[in-house]
Amino acid sequence: MFEEHLTNPRGWFGALLVLGFFFLMWKFARKPGAKPQTWEYSYDYVCERAEEANDKLAETFQAMLAALKPKERKRAHLIRLAVMNRGAWRIAPENHLRPLTVAFPQDARLLAAEFVEAFGPAPEGTPQITRYERGIEVAPFDLPVNCALVFQLVATAPPSVIDGGIEGQAAIERLK
Repeated sequence: MFEEHLTNPRGWFGALLVLGFFFLMWKFARKPGAKPQTWEYSYDYVCERAEEANDKLAETFQAMLAALKPKERKRAHLIRLAVMNRGAWRIAPENHLRPLTVAFPQDARLLAAEFVEAFGPAPEGTPQITRYERGIEVAPFDLPVNCALVFQLVATAPPSVIDGGIEGQAAIERLK
């Protein structure tokens, strides 16, 4: 019976097909090993008009809105900005090429800005914000792996530019 299989061309073809399949699986399989060391500095934000904001978002801005004049409150946009490190390396202050910057259009005004919380591993120190009439600049800060820093801003328009850069990643990217 064994001799019968050796002389049958279909048997040989089938055996070669199975061996070829296993060879391809071995050749293209992801090799085990450490996660590649990369930077992944990113951000995302939510922006809603104060009058139209959902209750949960409006609640987080309650103290900031209370400090505004009624006229300013009517034009206010609530912006909750999260800056994240989803890479494999910790981002230290000395790794920043330029500070995190949030800018608003020419006719807009920044009404309030503050750092509110961190998610994940705690960073060393609190990010320092410098306020300008039409934006903020955050001094280089510590950002551990899998950490998100959350900033709340109140302005008269949505942001037009969010920028920053670190070694190995020239520009901060928005989450997709």
